[in-house]
Amino acid sequence: MEYSMPVGRVEYLYLGPMTFFEFLAALQEDALLETCKMKSDSEISHDMFNRLIERYREFLFIGGMPEAVLTYSETKSGLAVERVHRSIIETYIEDFSKYKKRVNTEHLEMVFNYISTHIGQKVKYSNISRENQSRELKKAFHLLIKARVILPAYHSSCTGIPLKASVDTNIVKPYFLDVGLMHYQCGLTWNDFVSLRTQELFTIGAASEQFAAQHLMYGSGQAKKPELYYWLREKKSTNAEVDFIITAAGRIWPIEIKSGKSGTLKSLHQFLYQKKLGKAVRFNLDKSSNVIVNTSLKNGVSMDHITFKLLSFPIFLIEKLADLL
Repeated sequence: MEYSMPVGRVEYLYLGPMTFFEFLAALQEDALLETCKMKSDSEISHDMFNRLIERYREFLFIGGMPEAVLTYSETKSGLAVERVHRSIIETYIEDFSKYKKRVNTEHLEMVFNYISTHIGQKVKYSNISRENQSRELKKAFHLLIKARVILPAYHSSCTGIPLKASVDTNIVKPYFLDVGLMHYQCGLTWNDFVSLRTQELFTIGAASEQFAAQHLMYGSGQAKKPELYYWLREKKSTNAEVDFIITAAGRIWPIEIKSGKSGTLKSLHQFLYQKKLGKAVRFNLDKSSNVIVNTSLKNGVSMDHITFKLLSFPIFLIEKLADLL
């Protein structure tokens, strides 16, 4: 069936999974939600902060798919949520047959299964399959992007604002639609989840980075087409990568995601030095801080010094990034 599009009379909205704040609201965690909306987390009690970390940990398994969140809010059963995840994933796979005239459905399923276990890793089609042509796998990959099943982060050289002006769409790292679905695809069960220590969970399948990606992707509102960017420098023995790059308040902000309370920032130092920027953002599992960093980095045979301001925030506040900056 063909139809004409009434130009100027249709408004597009871009909807993603429920956010962490919406998850708290669904669980009727009003006190935690109000705490998240405070201007500063410096006055959050130790107990309240730990409760937020625990809810964040739950979100990494439950995810933000509305049916999964509703099921968990009503039953508090991770096993019931697991069944919801299975149903959603199976429905996606069954739906692939509708596109068999445009792309090989086996390629679609191959890419679909690959992405969830290679979150945040630069795509190389030869790693997905050595038996299939990269051109065909690329077609399947981009169809899943159009369906917003895959959330792509494209490399930008970050020469200025807007970031899209210096983007290279051939360099892309993928994220999944939702962290809960990602963990289901990775084979994480509810029984696995409850037996894992917190730190073990955070490092499985790049959970923290996936959480950040889906919140940053849809963090600018429903009316703006969602986009994600990152920075990559590939040189022999001196590779560097910054997890995400955004623009806010008229400047470029590099963002690093850490699964714990600590971690090295060598790539961030290289980026700030190369782009002559003086501020950066880190999200981790610690309370907010604002520090001046003085450090040295090796460039060839010489040592260069760099000074910058590092703004750190707890990762469960990432959806209010614009306000934080």
